[in-house]
Amino acid sequence: MKKILSSLAIAAVALSASAQSESMEAFKSFGFGVEAGTMGGGIQFSMPLVTDHLVFVMGYNALSLNLDYTVKNLSNVKLNNRITTLNKQARDYNTYVSPTTGVTFSELATLDDDINVETSAEFNMSNFKMLFEYYPSKNSSFHITAGAMIGKDYMLKIKGVADDISKDRYLNTIRFNEEIQAAPGGSLKTEHHIDGVDDLESSLRLNLDNTTYHLGTNGRIDASLGINKVRPYLGIGFGRAIPTKRFGFQFEIGAWMHGSPTLKSSNCLDFYDDEAISSDKVEDYYKMVKNLSIYPQMTFRFTGRIL
Repeated sequence: MKKILSSLAIAAVALSASAQSESMEAFKSFGFGVEAGTMGGGIQFSMPLVTDHLVFVMGYNALSLNLDYTVKNLSNVKLNNRITTLNKQARDYNTYVSPTTGVTFSELATLDDDINVETSAEFNMSNFKMLFEYYPSKNSSFHITAGAMIGKDYMLKIKGVADDISKDRYLNTIRFNEEIQAAPGGSLKTEHHIDGVDDLESSLRLNLDNTTYHLGTNGRIDASLGINKVRPYLGIGFGRAIPTKRFGFQFEIGAWMHGSPTLKSSNCLDFYDDEAISSDKVEDYYKMVKNLSIYPQMTFRFTGRIL
């Protein structure tokens, strides 16, 4: 019996020594992690600041998705009205000015169908992270995580391009307008009100969230849904960033706060056009995203100990 007790005592001492050799030392132990979750895939490195209780974590997560959809039946009424105006000016020019200048114009055809805008949206939530994990008990892997995510100043980048026929007609109308404005004629042009169309570039309009946007001179709408670049983060989980053994696992849930998203675009008009077309589908999706001031996260992580 004494031999058995002696053997158990020796084994306990050996296990204790082994566990002590695996304990973390502040600023001397290091760990790594590879993860997947609602923030995409990622990698991190960690270092204890206070043995068994406080760990500093730094890493990067990559998450990028592309969404494609079509905004249908964008009204062509305003564009056709401007084409009609330019065609009348072209006829007047050919009648009253061309005999003097020798320059003539051919009229443009109007659009028969409404315009479809092919839209692509890049959803990007990639970020760097700087976090602190606090372990209340050295005997438990439960931890509280706090810190910040640092990423780009937008969560969505949106590009809309008119269908090929409409885009070509729109760009041809802009060129036609420029040619009429630049054509010689002087006082004859002024006398017959041949001066082109001043607001042609904003003739294709789309309403979204009580704001009117227009296709630019390249036939596109470009916009982004802006959020804060620095996003406070708070979470809880189980598992250690630097495992007590060589390898381990972590599970964590939490959320970052990025503020209320705001739509930014160089295609924004400084007035609201009641007659511009709107898309209920796009409006509903935008309102849902606009009210999302936090981004939830759930992460599964494989961790390892370097030192």
